[in-house]
Amino acid sequence: MVLSFEDTPLFDWLKKNRLFLLTLVVLVVGLQGYQYFAPTLKFAKQAKAWGLFANITSELAADFETKLGPDLAQAEEEPIIYPWVLFAAANTAILRGDADAVQIVQPKLEAYAASKEADAWKTLSESGEVTTIAELLLKRMEEFNARDQKSWTNPEPQGSKVKVVLNDASDGVYEITIGLYEDQAPNACATFLAAVEAGRLNDLEVTPSPAGLNWSGFGSEEDQPLTVERHFGLFHLAGALSTTPLPGEPGKQMVGALNLLLADNMAMDGATTVFGQVVEGLEALQGLLDGGGEPKLRIAEASIL
Repeated sequence: MVLSFEDTPLFDWLKKNRLFLLTLVVLVVGLQGYQYFAPTLKFAKQAKAWGLFANITSELAADFETKLGPDLAQAEEEPIIYPWVLFAAANTAILRGDADAVQIVQPKLEAYAASKEADAWKTLSESGEVTTIAELLLKRMEEFNARDQKSWTNPEPQGSKVKVVLNDASDGVYEITIGLYEDQAPNACATFLAAVEAGRLNDLEVTPSPAGLNWSGFGSEEDQPLTVERHFGLFHLAGALSTTPLPGEPGKQMVGALNLLLADNMAMDGATTVFGQVVEGLEALQGLLDGGGEPKLRIAEASIL
């Protein structure tokens, strides 16, 4: 007599344990599927997060004041990019001297500084001690909040000095001496000094504006756009020389164009590079513009002292 498979003890065992076997099969297949698809899913999630990071940074560069709050809230939902966005926003708020932006960023920075995640982001303080980036930025914010903006001054320039002689339409002569911050803004200073040495500023027309004097058109064909050189402690105060933003290129600066500020404009802190300061002759120029109208000026001569 031949027994069928259904009559064997093995069949009885399989029948009694079919739920266990089915569960085991599902677990094995699920584990294999996870091992196969998990890296792809993780990569896709990371790619999505960094795509969001690119969009946020682009928006903040174009419209920092309006986009700051919404973009921080959106970045907070993505742990991968949130520290990058938060630290960049905090630093930009400080550099721009933007009290409203500091008030938006500071509570979020304090909350992050108190979290365990903040310990993964270390840096050196100005005194050389190891600290977290969040704590360092909070300290700078405290200094920002404690100081009266009107008392802020730029340090004495320690770099090269340039003498500039300007004439107005009535043959009035105005001489100014500009000191450069070559250690803090080496690229902008090098480009400016090259233009002075080549004589490209001589006989250049200067355009007055409400904030100061615009010099443009002294670049060379070989010059490449400059990148903003941000240095905390250099502010857009009266007498400062700063670069000019390149339209349509966030963070890039025009070559052969600068602003000589005759009044404070700290809203531009962090947006353009402060690379020099008038150390002699500023008051005479300020008095010329105080007379009203738009006086015509040109640079008679610029030379390195």
